[in-house]
Amino acid sequence: MKTQDKIKKLCKEKYNMPISVYEKKLGYANGSLTKGGNMYSIRLFAVARDLGVTMESLIDDDILAAHQMKADLQIPFSEDEIELVKAFRTKSQEMQDGIRLMLGLQPLSVEKKAIGKAI
Repeated sequence: MKTQDKIKKLCKEKYNMPISVYEKKLGYANGSLTKGGNMYSIRLFAVARDLGVTMESLIDDDILAAHQMKADLQIPFSEDEIELVKAFRTKSQEMQDGIRLMLGLQPLSVEKKAIGKAI
């Protein structure tokens, strides 16, 4: 649901008024909450506060979904994963290459040699 539609719905539920009257109640120009484009964050904050909801709940669902997918890709490492990285870094280059091969990755020493030959 679009931000404007969410505001229209909430203002009808809470105040039983159309958005045009609600805009005037808040001191905004006609259409300032319903026209396309991005709404100023201060307006979104004022509307959310007045309607008793969070700013996040008013944000366009498509924007929230895209942001959530991006956030999902930035999963923090667990303590076990951090320990594995630390242990990996203490190993010799040969051992690291062996681990990389077991994981189906290119050994670093091969990449470094290829770069050295190209230069």
